[in-house]
Parts: sequence; structure tokens; C-alpha cells
Amino acid sequence: MFVINILKLLNNMKIIIAALLLLTNTLTSTNLTAQENQTENDVKKNLMKIFELSKNKDNKTLASYIQYTGPDVERKRKDVCNPKNEEELLEVIKIRERINKLLQEKYKLTSFIAKEHPTNQNKSWYVWEVKFDSKTVIFAFQKLNEKYILGDID
Repeated sequence: MFVINILKLLNNMKIIIAALLLLTNTLTSTNLTAQENQTENDVKKNLMKIFELSKNKDNKTLASYIQYTGPDVERKRKDVCNPKNEEELLEVIKIRERINKLLQEKYKLTSFIAKEHPTNQNKSWYVWEVKFDSKTVIFAFQKLNEKYILGDID
């Protein structure tokens, strides 16, 4: 009888442990999903801000949303464009004109993809695919100083 009671107790403990594991997994998944949704919303917000700044031809502010990709290896993909630098300002204007040309068409944000690098934030990419009337364009962002900045347009 004693052995049967022990087996029943162990069986009940298995059920409790399984329930606790299931609950922990559910809470972790919910937390990750909320974090992923926040990232998606933050990147979308910055993309919409870039569209707005482009329409308004606000090059100075727009520069703070565009990743530096120039020849300075110390700053490349680690800084934003400097609107006081003539070459960098010209790059901002070129990007702004490209965006404004796209914005002449109707568009819809179709999908978001986060390709996070496990150990190096500078290698993580956050991508919005945008379907314009004539073509689909990829806007790729990276996180820099807690802000998602535009790193590439394909």
C-alpha cells in the first residue's frame, strides 16, 4: 500500500511539474512576442517618420535617421549621417529624392522581418517590405543608440 501511495504522489508531482513547465513556456513566449511586436512597431514608426521627413524635405532631421555608409571605417554603419558635412548631406538628399519618387505611388507595408544576430547588435537587421504600385521595395534598418535607422533600400 505504501508503494502505491508513493507512486500516486509521484504521478501527481509529474502533473504539477508539467503544468508549471507549460505555464513558464507560455509566459516566455508571450513576453518574446510582445518584444517582437514592439520592435516591429518601432521600426514602422521610424519608416513613417522617414517618409514624412522626405516629403517635407527636412534634410537635417532626416540625416539622423540614415546610417552613415561613407569611406570613414570608424563611422561606417556605426553612426548616422552628418548634415553639416556636404558629402553626407548630398547622400541624404539622394536618398530623400529616391523615397519621394516612390511615395508618388500608393503603397502598403506587407511584411516585417527581424534578422537578429545573437551576439552583435551591429549585425542585426530589421526589414520592412513595402509594396508600391510599380514594385516592391525593402527598407532595412539597424539599431544604433536605441534608435532604428535606415541602413539600406533595395
